[in-house]
Order: sequence, then C-alpha cells, then structure tokens
Amino acid sequence: MLCRSRTIDRHTAFRSLVSGAVLALVVAVGVLLVAPAQAQVQQWRVGKAYQSWESLALVRAGLVTEGGRLRPLELGAEQNLTRLLTWMEGQPADMRPEGNPRVWDNSGTTGSLVLVDGRDTTSTGDRFQKAVSQAGRAFFFDLGVAFPVNRIRFYPPPSRPELGIKGYEILVNDGQSYNDIGLPLYKSLKRVEVSDSSVADVRFPSQQIRFVQLRTLSRDAFELAEVEICGEGFVARSSYLSKLYRFPEGEVNFGRLSLTARLLERMTSSASTKALARIQVRSGADESPLIYYRRDTETGTESVVTEAQYNALSVYEQGPVREDAENWSPWSVPLVIDSSAPVSVQLDLPCPRQYLQFRIDFVSEPTRAVQIDELAIEYSLPLADRAVGELALASDLAPAGGVVTAPAGVETTFVHDIRTEFSSSDREGFKGVRLASFPAPTFVQLEMGSPLTTVRPDSVATLEDGFIVYFPPVAQRNNVPLRVTYRSAVLEYTTVLRSWLVGARGGLPQPVAAGNASSEIRTSSLEILAARGSPEVTLRLSSGVVTPNGDGMNDTVTVSYLLSQFSGDVRVRLGVFDLAGRRVRAFVDQEQSVGATELTWDGSDDGGNRVVPGIYLCCLVVDADARVFRRTRIIGVAY
Repeated sequence: MLCRSRTIDRHTAFRSLVSGAVLALVVAVGVLLVAPAQAQVQQWRVGKAYQSWESLALVRAGLVTEGGRLRPLELGAEQNLTRLLTWMEGQPADMRPEGNPRVWDNSGTTGSLVLVDGRDTTSTGDRFQKAVSQAGRAFFFDLGVAFPVNRIRFYPPPSRPELGIKGYEILVNDGQSYNDIGLPLYKSLKRVEVSDSSVADVRFPSQQIRFVQLRTLSRDAFELAEVEICGEGFVARSSYLSKLYRFPEGEVNFGRLSLTARLLERMTSSASTKALARIQVRSGADESPLIYYRRDTETGTESVVTEAQYNALSVYEQGPVREDAENWSPWSVPLVIDSSAPVSVQLDLPCPRQYLQFRIDFVSEPTRAVQIDELAIEYSLPLADRAVGELALASDLAPAGGVVTAPAGVETTFVHDIRTEFSSSDREGFKGVRLASFPAPTFVQLEMGSPLTTVRPDSVATLEDGFIVYFPPVAQRNNVPLRVTYRSAVLEYTTVLRSWLVGARGGLPQPVAAGNASSEIRTSSLEILAARGSPEVTLRLSSGVVTPNGDGMNDTVTVSYLLSQFSGDVRVRLGVFDLAGRRVRAFVDQEQSVGATELTWDGSDDGGNRVVPGIYLCCLVVDADARVFRRTRIIGVAY
C-alpha cells in the first residue's frame, strides 16, 4: 500500500498554474466569495474591438498591432525594418532603457528622419557637400530594442550616384553593453577605407542589434537618401508600457486580470526554443508614479516640483527623480505566459485607487513569439472609502516598539482589528471579512461594536489559505469597529496577514491596508516576526505503534514534520529504518520550502510487503547550507 501524503507549503498556498502558462505572479489565491449581483463588477478591456493598444501606449518598442492584437515585430526574409518602425528624431536622454526608435547624427542639426522614411526621393541634400572635410560624420540609429539583423544597406539618391560615401565604418551594439556614463559600447561590423560603389550593401550572419552607427572615413562630400536595416524573424525582446489610466468613476477596487494569448510560430521549432510574455500591473492614488526634486545650487537642499517644472530647470538644478512609494504600488510580480491559453488571475493591488498602469515584456525566438489578443481587468466601486487594520498577540495588544513577535512554529492566538470609513450611503458596504496568510489562519471569535462585543457569525467559510467570516451587512448607517480573533503559527522570518472586506451586494473584495485601526492595539501593522531567528525542524508521530491487521485500530501511523525559519529551499529526506540501519521504506527525498507535511505509513516496505514485527526508526534529515538537522522517532510494528 502506498503512503498518502499532504504537503502544505507556500507554493501550494500562493501559486496556481493556468492552462500551461508559467504563472509567476504571487497572488491571494482561493475562492473569493461574493454576493451574486455581478452587474456591479465591470471590465476594463484593451485589444480587439475595445480600447486600442496604440491609444494607450506610452512606449511600444519592437511591437506591432494587427487586428487589435499585440505581438512582437516579425521580419520577413531580409525585410527592411526601418520602414516598419515609427521613428523619432534626436538622441534620448538615457540610452539604456528600451523605448521608441530614434535617429540622429553628430552634425548638431536636424533632418536625420529622411534616412528612414522609405523614400529615395528625400535625402540629406547639401548638408554634407560643403568645402570642409566630411570625415568623422556619424549617423546613429536606435531601433528601440534588439532585432535579428543580417543586412545593412545605404545609398545616395539614384540621380546622384557620384555622391555615395567613399569610405565608411559600420558599428553595432546589441543593447546590452554600455560604458560608465550609459553610452553604447560599439563593435565594428564592417570597415571600408575606399569604396567604388555608390550603394553600400553589407551582409552578415544574423545577430541581435539594437544600435547602428554609420561613420564616414572619407573627406569627400556625400549625400544620403536611405539607410536600410534588414533582418529575418521575430524581434528578440520587445516591450509595451501603457499610459497612466484614470478611471472616470473615481477610486475603484480591482479584481481579476484576464487575457487571451496565442503562440505564434513561423516554422517548426525545436523543443528547446522559448517564447514568453511577462505582464505586470501597478495602481496609484495620483497622476504620477514619480517624484521630481529641484536641487538648490547654493545649499544643495532638495524640494519637490512638478514634472513640468522639473523639465524647465537647468541641468544643474535638476535633482533626483524617485519612485513615489506612498501613492503608487510597486510593479506586481510578473505573470508569465508561454503558450496559447486564456489566463485569469486575482490581482493583488492596493485599492481603492483611481489610477492603473501595466507593462508587458516579450521574449521571443526568431521562429516563435507570444501574441496578446486581449487584456481585461475587473473593477467595481469601493465597498467603503477606507479600510485599515492592525494585529497583535491576543495576550499583548501593545508590544514594545509596536512590533508583533511570536514563537516560531507554535500555534498562537492573534487579534485583528479593522476600522472602516464611509463618506456617503452610496457605498455598498460589506458583510464579511476574509483573512489569509501562510500557514492558513483558523477562526476563533468575532467581536463588533463600541465597546467590542462578541457576535455569533452568520457563517464561517474555510478556504485553503484562511477563512471568511460572515455577519449582518455593515454600511454607513451602522458602521462599527470589528475584531477577528484567529490562531496561526509563524514559520517564516516575517508572516504577513492579508485581509479583505467582502461585499454585501456583489462588489469586488476590498483589501484592508495596514494602519491605525484601534485605540487598544498599538502596532499599525499586519506583520508578525518570528521570535527566534534560527531554523527549526520538528518530527511527530500520531502513535508510537502501528498494528496493520485491518481491525481499524492503529492500522496506520501519521508522520508529520514541520520546517520553519529557513530562508530558502532545503533538501529533505524521510524514511523508516530497521535497527541494523537498513532502510525499509523511503518517503521523501526532495527540495522543500518551509511548511508542514503529513504522510501515513501502513507498515509496508518499498515493495509493498509488510515488514516483520519489531522496532523501527523514523528518520528525518534536513540538509541546509549551514547545518544538517536530524530528527528520529521510534515506531513499533505489531500484529
């Protein structure tokens, strides 16, 4: 008889794989139970017949839209990609980030766009035909991202073949190597001291190229009509960054992110090729995720200014630009898509908030790429204007320094206070509170009112990562503080409790933010620190004897072990041995993270045969980098 195992770890609690997509987005999983009035939940959609990718794009590098779908640019056989890109003129302030294609030269004048407009009837004219040496003129092409390039071609107007460049060097950069001040480190692709041809046509094995520099070596006058950069296959890396979207309804709660994707293949690809898209989202409370600072040139002090004011400052007055961590969330952990599949995940964003931004990074092979057909995000009006919460040990509501600590691996009782605010009776209100953490908390008690009074819940729904406690609906007219008492253990250095208000009429759950929710609790935090910083390993048996004779008494023994306070995965081996040290049954031999695991043993060996009666040793070995932990328990087998 094979053993049955049940492993409860953070991977089970916080990861779901959807239709073959590699899902790396850490989300609050589980069933979010809401009332059936789904009409209140709306969809914000991009792609196909909805909002266009173009209208929302702040940056669209190496991507094209076709039929309302977003995909990496694909080059046909030796196709000229300069005609496929939308060019801007002028060198970017920072050349390292991928972005929109740009073209410029070192003459200090404008007019380089004529080189990539796809027309040989436009040219540089007489700009480089003056009675001075033209050696050292340089033209720069930033493709925005790296493309698979195999050919570069340039030429004068067909009517002026005598004005072709007589000597030149082509230099390239893949977009990965820069010097200390952020300029591309070029390598020479082709150097021609003297050329008799008016048309330069340089062919080479395909390579990833983002920057191209064309430098003249000849002193002679010249005129350029077009520069063609050709390649074949999908662009290797491409990116999309949306503009900040402001919801006209005001602040909203966010629900599920759904999208449809398709894997594109130009030809039969080997199994090792990879193509994927990474989607990230963030929410904000104001119209800029950045804070701009003006630096006083005399005192060096910094003051906050608007973006427009910052751009108008001299370079000496422009101070740092920092992320606004107070009003904008960090980018979410990427949701990674690598196959044709519809995907839907619960967004984990601070809300209610009015602003939203998303970005998509594509990684492609020359023969394979991922296409995004449509992206949709659920949203609804807030259940309350504000919901803040804090927690503490039930035995210590005001810990020193406001830091909640609990012994590692020990079931402990905590209280979680929640305070809500309503500005009007239009807010939907809530009828439940959901709690989730790792390991999953268990419900103990609900208190409501001022002063707090024990309330019998309408019901309690147990979820994989926690529970939802339901009670009569709360809105502006009957808004009262509430406290949820629960039990849980701390297995990691830091355990975060997550909680949501659950809608009374179908609105999306609303996250509870950490803050001052109670005059009794003095932590303003939803984090718990382990009181002991060292790793712990425990091994337990449900019984010291197993009697597998089929009478229903001690036919099996439950073996459980707990790993806590490890910073990463560790090697775990668990087995049963006889007193001579011979292994009779192997249970576990794998990498595991912190968490609890339960298995059952029915007294059989690895071949499924019953072991002979006697004394056996259940041995657990945990191999961490700095230390090996060994735990042993005795099991008696009798018939």
